[in-house]
Amino acid sequence: VGMIMREWMFMNMTDIWGDIPYSEALTGTSEGGTITPEYDPQADVYAGILANLTAASGMINSSEPLFPDVFRGTVDNPDLIYQGETGRWQAFANSLRLRAAMRLAEVNPGTAGAEATAAINAGVFTSNADDAMLPYPGVPPNENPMAPAFRSRPGDYRISEALVNELSALNDPRLPIYADPNRDGEYVGMPNGLVEEHGIAFEAVSRVGEWFLEPDQPAWIMSYAEVLLLQAEAAQRGFAGGSAADLYEAGIRASMETFGISSGEIDAYLAQPEVAYDPAQGLAQIGVQMWIALYDQGPEAYAYWRRTGYPRLAPGRDNLNNGLI
Repeated sequence: VGMIMREWMFMNMTDIWGDIPYSEALTGTSEGGTITPEYDPQADVYAGILANLTAASGMINSSEPLFPDVFRGTVDNPDLIYQGETGRWQAFANSLRLRAAMRLAEVNPGTAGAEATAAINAGVFTSNADDAMLPYPGVPPNENPMAPAFRSRPGDYRISEALVNELSALNDPRLPIYADPNRDGEYVGMPNGLVEEHGIAFEAVSRVGEWFLEPDQPAWIMSYAEVLLLQAEAAQRGFAGGSAADLYEAGIRASMETFGISSGEIDAYLAQPEVAYDPAQGLAQIGVQMWIALYDQGPEAYAYWRRTGYPRLAPGRDNLNNGLI
């Protein structure tokens, strides 16, 4: 479990900063270790992440709990994510391995395909019950950090215009969950990248949806919806078996079911021509749905977008980066 969480943290770090200390990191108290580790190329970091997640998954005996029964189902259980259920940790390790493998899709498709197939065969998430997430009791200081931040500074946070427009165009039932209506009862996003003197009244723009601001709302680390959409992409690219269309639809369904959206609403959404899977546009469609599903997982959504280029986002109006994101 320690290896799995360590590699997840290293993956976040290299996605943010690129080359990082890795092979010599965390060796400061070891014989022959160092407190000034060398930086490793990102390619080597990802090779290490894939190898260590594979090793960690193989170390787990999924038929044995992590802790004695005295901890299971109690508030004293030291495993806040999976309550000591080793099989779920193993599925998480394999699912993270799939995420890492697909990061290489454009730069090393051979390795990406082999690693993605191996991760899927080893056993990834199979339902929303497998989601890796950190629960919060909902009482200060143990509450979802979005709740106090967004509530105590209500003028600081608004939902993006890009996302509101995309959800609106697709008649997406997640819109009233992701956003609250503005003062006029409409869903209106804030344009990205504006100077401070933008002249837009905050109450004219939608706030982040109340669903995400409950103090006891868990923080997602990885979801079943993401895993299905990664498998859909792997199938579309010819990296792994399965039907890209079926996996794409299942990924959308898993995302919507997280928010309690009915099967009838989901079926109607999937039947729309703009949403129905088209292999000729498959990677773009998967990319848009991944972006939507990762709404509250900003660093991962950003890493996925940088890798795939989907959806096609526009730079902020007042950007100072030569028109680049």
